Amino acid sequence: NIRERQEDGMRRRTWVAAPGALILLAACLLVYHAASRNDAVTVEERERRLQEAMPDGSWTIVHETEVEGYLLSGARGGRGQSALAVFEPIGGGRYQLREAVSHGAGVITNNVRIQDTWYDVIWFGGAVTEYAEVSYVVGREPQGPYRYDTSEMEVICRPAPANEYSISAAYYDGEGTQYQ
Repeated sequence: NIRERQEDGMRRRTWVAAPGALILLAACLLVYHAASRNDAVTVEERERRLQEAMPDGSWTIVHETEVEGYLLSGARGGRGQSALAVFEPIGGGRYQLREAVSHGAGVITNNVRIQDTWYDVIWFGGAVTEYAEVSYVVGREPQGPYRYDTSEMEVICRPAPANEYSISAAYYDGEGTQYQ
């Protein structure tokens, strides 16, 4: 009689535990699905991350450059502003926004550390240009100019030349008009 009661109690616990486990599994799946939707896998999701980080513009990513697994994105805002964003890989083709900067219209330069290297990241989305020239002064020694084809509005990325330096970047259209 006691054994029958124990077996009956076990059956009841099984019936209670099974739905509880299913509910817990469903909740875990919903949380995972919601979290994975927030990962910046697509360009549209990365644009949404930019909008959340910098709500003063409606951002459209114009060009992306991949450096050591990171995505460097050049974006245009609805009011003519430009932005540079760095998306860090988090595995499985997913990215998270690491940083984003905007200086309104004009050429944007930023320094970003990827792995153990500092890079200068440069982008201009204000006009159609043919090339850019990047120059440095390290100590008192000028370096460059280094010329880049910008006909596809590429994000320029180059390793920083030293720990302390100055940088200048200018873009040129086909008629020689300079943008800084």
